[in-house]
Amino acid sequence: MKRAQLQIDDKLYEAVRQKAFHDTRSMASVLREALELYMGQKPRPKKSSAWDALPVALGSSHQGPLSPVSENHDQALADALIEDIQTQPDLP
Repeated sequence: MKRAQLQIDDKLYEAVRQKAFHDTRSMASVLREALELYMGQKPRPKKSSAWDALPVALGSSHQGPLSPVSENHDQALADALIEDIQTQPDLP
């Protein structure tokens, strides 16, 4: 991935900032998705963010049959990756 710098007006900046906050994503992620759509490319799947781990940090996550995930994290990760691949078969 390459780094780019751009200047945008205050109104657009605020709109991007609010969208990122609402979606619990970074502004860079919102801008990348917008550029991909503008250029006619299919947006890449969104990566998880630190916000996704918040329920775990607060001790309120649903750990499912692999509880405690702290001890079964490798299997939990493998299961999550397999589920992602199965629900998004068009990924390379």
